[in-house]
Amino acid sequence: MLRTALRTHATKILASVVLVSGAAGVAGLGTFGAFTDTTSADVEVSSAKRVDVLMNGTGDGLTVDAKGLIPGDTRLVALTLERPGDTAELSALTAVGTATGDSTLVKALKLDVQACSQPWTTTATTMTCGAKSSPVVAGSPVIGTSPRNWGPLGSWVNTLNTGGKVHLRVSLELPDTAVGHNAQGHAAALHYELRGEQRTGTAKVVPTTTVAR
Repeated sequence: MLRTALRTHATKILASVVLVSGAAGVAGLGTFGAFTDTTSADVEVSSAKRVDVLMNGTGDGLTVDAKGLIPGDTRLVALTLERPGDTAELSALTAVGTATGDSTLVKALKLDVQACSQPWTTTATTMTCGAKSSPVVAGSPVIGTSPRNWGPLGSWVNTLNTGGKVHLRVSLELPDTAVGHNAQGHAAALHYELRGEQRTGTAKVVPTTTVAR
């Protein structure tokens, strides 16, 4: 009887071990049985090209010497405007003029700007257009009240955007009149900025591309 009882007890212990192992196996199936997936969205971002308008081949600015004027003197300057091909297209072009120094001289000076369809022909004393010329600013004060005081700036935008050049003759005169004589012995500095503007910021819906797997 003692031997039989021991055998029965051992069988129960073995059965318990089997049941516990089976439960652990079911738990393991539940832990590793879920399916997962990972997807992603890649966004490529870059800014637009730089804005650049060159004046006589440079974007660094020009200095013009118009010192020592006497009434009746005129100083002529040739300017060529262009937009490098690797820069952003323009939406607007603005000329802004400012002056510092004696207001008597500034008020006496006259500005005249002419555009030519080709480069101006220059000598020591003259600048002539061998093709069609058109007035931009005709005998006006050097500093206007409007920032767009250099005439048909809007029409130049298309010329510059299509790779063309704008050829200008800028004339600065101290007239031989009473106002010109009153400006003797005075000094002033003129500054002109030609500002090229890119399009304004807008909202835009962009397409997506599906990546093949």
